[in-house]
Amino acid sequence: MSYRNLVYKYGFTKAENLRPLGRVPLLDSGNAAPRDLLPAYQIYSQRAAEDPQSECKLRLEMVLLFDAETSRLNSLKTSQDAMDKHREANQASAALVPPQDVLERLLRYETHLSREFDRTLSQLERLQRIRLGHPVPGTINVNLSSS
Repeated sequence: MSYRNLVYKYGFTKAENLRPLGRVPLLDSGNAAPRDLLPAYQIYSQRAAEDPQSECKLRLEMVLLFDAETSRLNSLKTSQDAMDKHREANQASAALVPPQDVLERLLRYETHLSREFDRTLSQLERLQRIRLGHPVPGTINVNLSSS
């Protein structure tokens, strides 16, 4: 049985096994620093012992406190799950990018193949001009490099 149901069903006097509440975080009003549910439970329990007529009202307030905390923790879990999925997607995308040394090698290969393509295209154009009987100008090779 949950703590919420123990308090709701039996009140503060029968729900003595609530000691683990000290490990459950709870935000102060206004979402300030976290505190524990156990001190809140103890305060409500003490008030109920002092004024037995208000026990039902205090019991409902404590149940509402449990419900609010459960709702807050569920929303945190939902946002954490969304963040985990986003992180996994980012890691999967990052895994597709090759390491720096492999990337540099691929860039060198691309540059080499591009130069080979340009050289072969120039040779083809030159051979076509010769075949058609056009005058063939001398080869001019202008390479600009930024190294």
